[in-house]
Amino acid sequence: MCAVAVVFLVLGSKPSTQALLESVTDQYDATFVGFRHAPNANSSFNQKLAEVNKTIASLNALVAQYPDSWTHLERLALSYLDKARLSGAFADYQLADQTIQQAFSISESDIGPFLSRARVHLALHRTDAAIDDLERTKSQLITPKGHGLIVNELRGDAILQAGLTEEAINRFAELDSRNPSFENAARLSQAYAASENYDLAKQWLITAEERMVGDSGYMNAWLFLQHGILALEQQQLDDAYHYFNKADSLFPGYWLIEEHMAEVDTLSGRLDIAENRYRDIVKRSDVPQMKLALAGVLDAQDPVRYQSEIQSLRDGAEQQLLETASIYPTFVSAH
Repeated sequence: MCAVAVVFLVLGSKPSTQALLESVTDQYDATFVGFRHAPNANSSFNQKLAEVNKTIASLNALVAQYPDSWTHLERLALSYLDKARLSGAFADYQLADQTIQQAFSISESDIGPFLSRARVHLALHRTDAAIDDLERTKSQLITPKGHGLIVNELRGDAILQAGLTEEAINRFAELDSRNPSFENAARLSQAYAASENYDLAKQWLITAEERMVGDSGYMNAWLFLQHGILALEQQQLDDAYHYFNKADSLFPGYWLIEEHMAEVDTLSGRLDIAENRYRDIVKRSDVPQMKLALAGVLDAQDPVRYQSEIQSLRDGAEQQLLETASIYPTFVSAH
């Protein structure tokens, strides 16, 4: 069971919301892997977000200057996706989707940016659409070096997303035998974690760490975050907190890392500390699941005292989830 789901089971939430939401964890835990621009070793969340926003501004200027170029729109869509993976905000995912569709509106039907649209589809959990686009890349006459390998890796991501864990493990293992890489080791770790084989998940995470090139605080933080999640899934709370704290020191300010620390605080009975963490996260992020988590912590402490705030948080989160589900149902139903 996902760590956030454990927290909701402990604290409780409105049934209608629970039907919409299982966990925010799955949505974001894989976002470090394959992130297209690894930041500097000493970067923070705010610094990285500023870098991505600067890139977006530059690409928007290019799009305005060259309105008939779908390649600039493709790059802009991927940058919006980068931002969405950092912010967790639905609006950023929507901008990525709208921009990649705009690129197709001006490209020829058989040479559009299918690979990039497949990435957006995967981010929105439109698994079948992603697989269709990966198939369509086969018809392209000119493809960059390594294109086939990327297609196979993304197909594995789609298979794992579809819940075909054993098939995904076999595919990633075959890919890794031909191309041992940080990314493939990380994919294998997550696939084994999905199958609840935590020993092999940890082994492959260590392999990913051994293969990592450079000294990126961001990527090191991802590794510690994953170690923490594996520990948390096994209820090893002290170990999990240690890993999350280390991740936070390497990439400070990232709400997702702080959210996992708040989960451990909650499960350890440190509800006052968890409350403070969640309040800070809610102020800085627009992720409805964080409002639900804060409501759960308040309800566990004093449901009478916080009755009005709990109701407001849950109503606001449910409204956000319903609005998102009306546009991207798979995005919400997957979590």
